Amino acid sequence: GNLMGMIPCSTESGPRPASMSDTPMHATHDPQMHIITLPDNGFRLTTLGTIALENDRGACDQSLAKRRRKLAVLAVLAVNRRPVLRDQLAEMFWGDEEESRARHSLSDALSNLRRVLGPDSIATRQLEVSLSPTCPLTVDAVELMDAAERRDHARVIALYKGPFLESVEVPNSPPFERWVARVRD
Repeated sequence: GNLMGMIPCSTESGPRPASMSDTPMHATHDPQMHIITLPDNGFRLTTLGTIALENDRGACDQSLAKRRRKLAVLAVLAVNRRPVLRDQLAEMFWGDEEESRARHSLSDALSNLRRVLGPDSIATRQLEVSLSPTCPLTVDAVELMDAAERRDHARVIALYKGPFLESVEVPNSPPFERWVARVRD
């Protein structure tokens, strides 16, 4: 992967548990070594308690580190697990801007995410945007929801580091606030 613009992520919240799934898109965890191993060119989006995107070496992309809104767009795509209408994303994140500017801001965000995650990581159709099924991304909130469905309480406790997207604010965006509230429930 490209390490330009990458810096080590903060480990304030302690070691990050990884997925126990055997699928190649998920991280694995060696309990003997307490090390998280992501697949080559894999990424991990942390959304519980903070927001950060790390590569397979545990480094954050500096170009996105201060752009929480772009990471929040990625969180929406990853957590929804299905296509999202472009207009819905533009309204959610740039609803206070003129429509053409909001659409441009969404296109810019998607372009930035593709640059970091890979050109095929985000699928776009005329009206919809989705995370590609081949995108090498794990998301702590998705892992937590999956663990909760399996009633794996120990895994849920290990993954929970704080409220979903606690550190992300999108000014004047009731649609974003409602979506975050639904995911938290």
